[in-house]
Amino acid sequence: LDSSEDTVKIKDSEISLLKRDTERLRSVESSQKAIIRSMAEKIDTNNSSRANAFSELFCLQNEVQRMKSYQDKKEKNFASERHDFKTALNEKTRLLESFENTIKIKDSEIDLLKKDIEMRNSEMSMLHAAEDSYRGIIHSLE
Repeated sequence: LDSSEDTVKIKDSEISLLKRDTERLRSVESSQKAIIRSMAEKIDTNNSSRANAFSELFCLQNEVQRMKSYQDKKEKNFASERHDFKTALNEKTRLLESFENTIKIKDSEIDLLKKDIEMRNSEMSMLHAAEDSYRGIIHSLE
């Protein structure tokens, strides 16, 4: 009977040790589960942050693309306007040169007309002098 009691005590002791080990394992398991939950939350947070970062990156890429497109459009408009202004300037320059040539021609014509007027005035003066001379002669002959 003693041997049976000893066996029971040994078994009880083993059961007690197993229960203690089981409790320790449950505690470790609980601790590990808490760590795993914490890590899972961190992963979720990181995934969420990563998704937000990708979303922001996508928005920034779109904004950069929009700004580049706007800049390209402005540069094309500027080039087009510059070309238009250059064309208009060339046309105005040609017109100005044409007006300058016309003015030179008109100035030459005016100079010729002035000389012609001076010549005619001179002729008129000579004619008046001749007329006066002829009148004097006629008057002296009468």
